[in-house]
Amino acid sequence: MATLSVKPGQRFTLPDWHINSDLLSTNAERQRSASHQIRQEARILRNETNNQTKWDEYDNRTRLNERLDIVNRWKETLDKCLTDMDTEINSLTQVCDGLMSSSPQPILQEISRKSSMFCSSF
Repeated sequence: MATLSVKPGQRFTLPDWHINSDLLSTNAERQRSASHQIRQEARILRNETNNQTKWDEYDNRTRLNERLDIVNRWKETLDKCLTDMDTEINSLTQVCDGLMSSSPQPILQEISRKSSMFCSSF
């Protein structure tokens, strides 16, 4: 009869089985705990990031609206100033034209000539 050249498998005793089982269980529990801890830290980080993002967006929107209000107020002020200047220029032009047409005296004619040079620059 032929003999088998295969060695018999390694034999474990009952205490070896228990020790190996406890090691596997402990390692699995440690990995589950580490995984749970990482998931919780990721959830906390995600929540903090979302909160920070929402507050940053709110702050930026508020500052942008305030800046728009300031720019609009300046625009209104400048428009009013432009209107006032146009009115003043028109009034001065009318005064200049009136002086030039109604000045019979030489001194008034000289003033009229100088004012017409001034008025023509507008």
